[in-house]
Amino acid sequence: MDFSTTRLGRKGLQTLWRALILDTCTLVDIGARGGVDDRWQLLGDHLRLVAFEADPAEGHRLNELTSDKRTIVLAHALHEKQQVLTFNLCRSSAVSSCY
Repeated sequence: MDFSTTRLGRKGLQTLWRALILDTCTLVDIGARGGVDDRWQLLGDHLRLVAFEADPAEGHRLNELTSDKRTIVLAHALHEKQQVLTFNLCRSSAVSSCY
């Protein structure tokens, strides 16, 4: 069965879900700008989202948009160790990073 993101529709996702025998799927979205991809909404009430967004303004905006208790948006960057880093905001904010 092909579960590639380009071919995974509602039927494929439901088949995968039954095969995995899961009650809840936790998706961790690192770099959550713009919100979760629509395809994940096919999981409905089975989806729990933990989103990280390094841009504080976008993290705040995403928090304002959601009232779903299954969604947590954290306005933090992730890194392999705890340290102070410079976060570079680019004109195209989707490509902002610590690099």
